[in-house]
Amino acid sequence: MANPGFELGATGWTASPDVVTTPPLRQPSRSGVNLAWLSGAGRAQVDTLAQSVTLPAGCRAELTFWLHVDTAETWSAAKDVLRVTVDDVGMALS
Repeated sequence: MANPGFELGATGWTASPDVVTTPPLRQPSRSGVNLAWLSGAGRAQVDTLAQSVTLPAGCRAELTFWLHVDTAETWSAAKDVLRVTVDDVGMALS
């Protein structure tokens, strides 16, 4: 993967505006300088983050990522959702 820790901002990624950013106050990045801030605007919205990766034929791959979710919601219905899609065309996080 290109730039997996977002050290170079959004370089190598296709992202919604302002998704790859410097960490907000009290939300440190896991590694690198930046982080992906998905739907952190306090309102309903869909953000996307994607990267195409080409693997050689017969290659085995493993996807790992770090997830941190904060919420101020007090009801039990899930409002914050992370969807990971991996297919023969690409991978997307939204």
